[in-house]
Amino acid sequence: MDYVEVTVAVAPAFVERAADVLRELDPSGVSIEEPIEPLDHEGTYRRRPDAPSLVKAYVRAVRDDALTPIVRSMLDEAGVEGEVWTRFVREEDWAEAWKAHFQIQRYGRVVVCPSWLEAELRDGDVLVRLDPGMAFGTGDHPTTRSCLLALDRYVRPGDVVLDVGTGSGILAIAAARLGARSVVALDIDPACVEVARRNVDANGLARVVTVALGSVGERWPFAQPAGGFDVVVANIIAKTLVGLAPALRDAVRPGGLLVLSGIVAEREDDVARAFGDLEPVERVAEGDWRTLVRRRTR
Repeated sequence: MDYVEVTVAVAPAFVERAADVLRELDPSGVSIEEPIEPLDHEGTYRRRPDAPSLVKAYVRAVRDDALTPIVRSMLDEAGVEGEVWTRFVREEDWAEAWKAHFQIQRYGRVVVCPSWLEAELRDGDVLVRLDPGMAFGTGDHPTTRSCLLALDRYVRPGDVVLDVGTGSGILAIAAARLGARSVVALDIDPACVEVARRNVDANGLARVVTVALGSVGERWPFAQPAGGFDVVVANIIAKTLVGLAPALRDAVRPGGLLVLSGIVAEREDDVARAFGDLEPVERVAEGDWRTLVRRRTR
């Protein structure tokens, strides 16, 4: 199938608004690529201050020359400053493009390895094999990295975990590898659900990880477990986190943890207020992105 890749290059302050604009074209999701460079092989990066963030969406069966002025007009209306360009891509070409930059990475005990490579593991490592396909989530983005490190710190053997907005399934698979006895992975994009299921199967975790189309709240696809989840991770965007705050809170068992990510710095206070009734546990800042860990005390 042919797609049109729409790319908007913006300063960090405009990332979330640009993502909202592109989501109007493709409600299933957008990707955000930070201009980062690795400092070592342990997952340490730094952001290049001289380069913009790239916000991307993939739209099916549309002329690319028709999209550019439409997106430019939508960005202007939203007050977003940035460059726009489009190009045709085939699904197989898009998937192949990942292989040029997706390498083995380590996040605490979690080793993320592309399906076409082999990783050397240390004692205590857990392996996540991944082929992102047309879904987002490889560990490269600061929010995915911070979520992987948070799962490494907080998931305990026997936990029941929920991953909201699973994308490629990377966080759900990591939680299972870290000892969770049951993981539910949700996404509102059917393409992501398909990719996540393939990755779960490739890791031999189909009996542990359930991937389903849906979200928390009204879009929950089946009955929640009695008592709630021990850990809920939601790596989405601040606007969606705020809108889903009551449902996300209710999904966590009393005493359980909620890992909130995908938050641009300018929206951190909004998310903190939305989850103000939960106990702060940890705050992670990397460049222009924030991850908040909260505990439900009652």
